[in-house]
Amino acid sequence: MATARSGTPAAVLALGLALGGCTASTPGSMDDSPTDMDLSEASSEQAAALDDREVTLDEYQAAFTRYQECLSGAGHELGSVIFDGQEYSYVVSTDAVESGADDECYRTEFSYVDMYWQTSDRLQDASPTTP
Repeated sequence: MATARSGTPAAVLALGLALGGCTASTPGSMDDSPTDMDLSEASSEQAAALDDREVTLDEYQAAFTRYQECLSGAGHELGSVIFDGQEYSYVVSTDAVESGADDECYRTEFSYVDMYWQTSDRLQDASPTTP
């Protein structure tokens, strides 16, 4: 069995909103500084992407690639990876989740960048609205 993921998991998003605010003033950015967040578990590349309080498409894609490579290095592959121009959808194997590799790789390589990206005005403006 596998777990499908599209964008930010709810728990990470809730944590991010609690720590980082819930509004974004420019595409891929948040009003609160990343220095207000505990980035001690983030890789140096992920932390560097947040230095300017803005996440670009290139930074978002690079962080996802690092997450994917981290999982691969731990012996797990993501399935059904789709990038729709705004966000990634993918499937994580149960083995990757149960071993802790998914949590470790997501947290260190992608979670904070993903959180910034998912809550950005750019993505919110592009999301379809439901009546």
